[in-house]
Amino acid sequence: MFRLLSSSKFVFFIVIVLILLVFYFSFLSRNAEPDSNHSHLNTETVQPVIDLETILATNDVEQALLESAIADSAQGLVNWQDRILDVAFEAGFQEKDVAHLQGQQGIEYLLFRGQRLLFDREVQQAYRSGESAQRVFSRFPQASDLFAQTEQLFAQRDQIIDSIAVTLQQSSKNSSEGELTIQQAKRAALQIWRERNGIELNG
Repeated sequence: MFRLLSSSKFVFFIVIVLILLVFYFSFLSRNAEPDSNHSHLNTETVQPVIDLETILATNDVEQALLESAIADSAQGLVNWQDRILDVAFEAGFQEKDVAHLQGQQGIEYLLFRGQRLLFDREVQQAYRSGESAQRVFSRFPQASDLFAQTEQLFAQRDQIIDSIAVTLQQSSKNSSEGELTIQQAKRAALQIWRERNGIELNG
């Protein structure tokens, strides 16, 4: 009889312990779920619906930046700075994402972008007209990091013009008008290059 009672007490004790463990783990589980959800919400970030470069590269913005660079004045950029920031925030960007566009730092950055746009335009014009890049370089010393790449592009263009000149000179050997000198062939090749690029030769 004593053994039976002892056995019953032991079983009852085990049952109580198991019940307490079930409640304990249930309590931990309920407490952990909100933290898990909260952590998930904190780590989840909302992606902007458009990238910042696309905003800055719209036609209206680039035209405004270009005009400011031509005038060498940031006076007209204040309103555009506000518009750009408004669009950026509407698109889902956070303050830290557009810090470089705010305040005086932002104005200077926008003016810098305008100067780069103007440099690109001047380079394209010089390239298409067959002119040297050095004139453009002297006007935009702040774009010195682009000089080497630009020089390589112009060197390739000059090779094309030279090859046209050689072809013209060789073709002129059998011409009734007489053989072209290398200078005449280069001038003719330059004219052909400009015409191909929609630029008329003056003089």
